[in-house]
Amino acid sequence: MKKNLLLIALFFCVISSYSQGTKAITTGRIYKDMIDTGFFRSIVHHDNRVEGTPYLFKNWLNSMAITASDGKNYTIPNSNYDALSDSFVAEISKDSVYRFNDSGVDYIFLKGIKYKKYKLDGKNNFYAILFDGERISMLKRYISEIKEGKVNRMTGAKITKNKYILKEKYYVYKNRKLTKIKLKKKQILNLLKDKKQNVKKFVLNKDLSYSKEEDILKIFEYYNSI
Repeated sequence: MKKNLLLIALFFCVISSYSQGTKAITTGRIYKDMIDTGFFRSIVHHDNRVEGTPYLFKNWLNSMAITASDGKNYTIPNSNYDALSDSFVAEISKDSVYRFNDSGVDYIFLKGIKYKKYKLDGKNNFYAILFDGERISMLKRYISEIKEGKVNRMTGAKITKNKYILKEKYYVYKNRKLTKIKLKKKQILNLLKDKKQNVKKFVLNKDLSYSKEEDILKIFEYYNSI
């Protein structure tokens, strides 16, 4: 336990933090604020017998910018997103990964993408905001699942390991409602039916696809502009 506390203390020595309209907060104050507000929730424990990783990014060379609900901002090095537990984490040392408590978080920026919690079917989860428009926004949710390894039917022994599988699911936020979508022509045009003919002409002229993320973002951007 003492070792873990020391690791956290050392980690916070490299955290930068600031409050809007105020001077920089000292390292000691940062540490105290984040502990007092319960930002560190728990140590992450994943089964190392499972192949692959539940984390969104392969390496930890990422800085995470947290904007708390009280207006304070924190920049955290060595960060990642745990798609298995739907939480943001920081690597304190090689064998120590800490999960952040998201109850006091407004939004998070990680590798240039904004993440925010939305409620759907009674559950609050983090979504990556790919496009944020006045009339329609496009979001993505990353979900890590464990795929069971193959089992020998004769002996019942497992012959391949379980492994992490990363899935991506798309959503739109329109009229204050979050809706799951698939990147299919019929569904996209139905979402944009008030400007359907304009959108169809735009897609044709720009040679866009209804099944590619980057093209859907262009379509939504155009829709928001007309």
